[in-house]
Amino acid sequence: MTNFFENIIERTSTKKAALVLYCIIIFHIVFMMYLIESNRTAAQVENRSKLFQKITNVIYLAEATPIKSREAAINAIDDPDIHVALSAEPNSTDQFKATSFWKIIHALEKNTNAFSISIQLRNQQWLNIKAKYYSRVFLNQLFLIIIEIVVFGAVLLALWSINRFTKPLKKIQLSAEQLGINLEKLPLDVRGPKVVQEISHALNQMQDRIFQLVRNRTQLLAAISHDLRTPIMRARLRAQFIESSEYKEKLLDDLTEMENMISETLAFALAESQHEDQSHIDLVSLLESICNDAVDMNQDVIFRANTHRLAFVGRPIALKRALTNIINNAVRYGDGAVVRLVKRSKIIIITVEDHGPGIPESELEKVFEPFYRGEYSRSRDTGGVGLGLAVTRGIVLAHQGKIKLKNKKSGGLKVLVEFLVSL
Repeated sequence: MTNFFENIIERTSTKKAALVLYCIIIFHIVFMMYLIESNRTAAQVENRSKLFQKITNVIYLAEATPIKSREAAINAIDDPDIHVALSAEPNSTDQFKATSFWKIIHALEKNTNAFSISIQLRNQQWLNIKAKYYSRVFLNQLFLIIIEIVVFGAVLLALWSINRFTKPLKKIQLSAEQLGINLEKLPLDVRGPKVVQEISHALNQMQDRIFQLVRNRTQLLAAISHDLRTPIMRARLRAQFIESSEYKEKLLDDLTEMENMISETLAFALAESQHEDQSHIDLVSLLESICNDAVDMNQDVIFRANTHRLAFVGRPIALKRALTNIINNAVRYGDGAVVRLVKRSKIIIITVEDHGPGIPESELEKVFEPFYRGEYSRSRDTGGVGLGLAVTRGIVLAHQGKIKLKNKKSGGLKVLVEFLVSL
């Protein structure tokens, strides 16, 4: 049940939540107005009846009390709602006899707020009664309305506070997701609560440290690569003076392998430095171009797609290199490749299948590690330096994608790459 409500909250945007809250507030106000009006009418009837009963009781008291004690009895009445006095002359235009109770009540019902009547007693005295109907229902309504305003004001303030806190966090999240794609982006400028600003500042510092680390490593590898190429070139020239063709060929092969290792290592470092800008790419055209180039080189590569065009935002050169690495591995170790591109809802799925021996289950994750070479790739004819898949995975992850290897039941290896559709 908790997960159910959490999913609802995650899928509900702030604007939708505010709209729902406003509808609830309006409905609640209308309902409260109806309820208050109903209670007000009922309360008015009840309070008026009580006041009528008090006036009736005063008249009975005045009639039942002896004349000598009547003045004291009347003065002893302590009721804030009515004022009673005895006099020889009537003080009100509404004059009745003490025995006309129904006429008195009928006359009182015509008055809404103030009552003023004079009743003639048996000794020719007049009982003057003044009463004012104080409606406390309005005060109750006002109190309820104030409570409603305070409650909903607190809710709106809470929503505003949450939005003020979560909106900059959303920017921080997007910036953190882009951190692996573009290290040279501008520092994050987030305004909000102090803790959010501190997180933003820490993220900017982390980005700067990572950028400096990657740049220093790239410069170091570039310098080493440059320095090593010179002695390798001298060794290659000196190898030409070796008389034995067998030793000469082996030495040249070793030097070529060393050059390849240096080039691959430098390429791996440059791939992670990520200087390439993002642009709009047609993945169908990109894959079709890679496959056509392979076919032109007499390689057994087949391409299929369920769409003619598929727009994607990314680094075109890096993506081409990653996809080319996967297809080349399938051709090199699997005697051919079947490349498929499928778009399903918001997911782009690229699969590359071969007909080779596959990879042991224990090595399916290890092959993505830098400089790891499986048993099938350690010969001079097929083996690299173990950086191809590491570079490929880095590029895929930098585009917020996923890559996975899987052995087919019928034999061969299946590479699965997934990207989210660019909006």
